[in-house]
Amino acid sequence: MIARDDEARLLALLRAGGHQRDAGVRELFELARRPLYGMALRMTGRPELADDAVQETFVDVVRGVQSFRGEARLSTWLYRVAVRAALRVASRARGRAEALPDEL
Repeated sequence: MIARDDEARLLALLRAGGHQRDAGVRELFELARRPLYGMALRMTGRPELADDAVQETFVDVVRGVQSFRGEARLSTWLYRVAVRAALRVASRARGRAEALPDEL
């Protein structure tokens, strides 16, 4: 997904401000979108939920990149964020489905 050599550069871009951060987010999205979507689709079982999980993943990454300590690879952290997003999305979808009356 992300070459080890590119991780430090991407992390620096993501932690920067303005146009550099935007460029880092775009590059990360292009590199990681498909693998994360595939993982989210396997976890949620529905394309629309997988799309939601990928979107939430990138929102969470942008919000949380400053707290990334670097104890693991950036790609490892990214997958973990994606797993948590997919679990949240799937849980919300189950909650909505359970809240609907049986007659519908």
